[in-house]
Amino acid sequence: GSLKLEPENYDIRYWHAQNLLRLGRLGEALPEFEKLVAEDAYRFDVKIDLARAYTIRQRFEDALDLWVEIIDEIPENLDFRTEFARALLMTGSLDEADAQARAILAEDPTRWPVLGMRADIAEISQSDLQVVATLRTLIDDAATEEQEARLHARLGARYTILHNKNPERWPLTLALEQYAEAIDRIPDNVSWLNQYSGLALMAGKTLEARRVIDHVLRDVNPYNRH
Repeated sequence: GSLKLEPENYDIRYWHAQNLLRLGRLGEALPEFEKLVAEDAYRFDVKIDLARAYTIRQRFEDALDLWVEIIDEIPENLDFRTEFARALLMTGSLDEADAQARAILAEDPTRWPVLGMRADIAEISQSDLQVVATLRTLIDDAATEEQEARLHARLGARYTILHNKNPERWPLTLALEQYAEAIDRIPDNVSWLNQYSGLALMAGKTLEARRVIDHVLRDVNPYNRH
């Protein structure tokens, strides 16, 4: 349609590339975006789309190069800085990614994806004891009850992994306590309730497991929706 009538029109070509991306035709969209960026280095809207397309293609180094340029030009946008931090993480620049995440949270502590990223970085780069300490610190620093709940569940999952490695050093009660804290804050999370009941069974707490399973079936998920 429009592209055939005006093959040199920049904005129509950009619209066409965006449509290809929306349709999942990434192989066709990428070269279109690359040509557009090569023609006009100041069209940061196009650069942002190209950086995201590179990310989908797992071309993280290429995405990072673009995010550096974007952040240099638009430093105040926290969404873009979050994507920049994610690109740093995916290219293995963990200290830089963590520094970016800290800076974003200093401006807006409610951003769960950024706090979750800090937990990701800890789990990738730290020893077992350090990860536990970092997750506890993140819980203390959490800005919302939902953040606290998610981090408690995350620490519960970490304690479960540690228990499987060394049951004497890391008893199941540690994981159970964390899932209980998470459920106390968000009582209807079926995944956490299931984890908790499974751990209770493993720990020999049969009545507690049965109580939680009955609660899920009766009150939270009566039609097995989740």
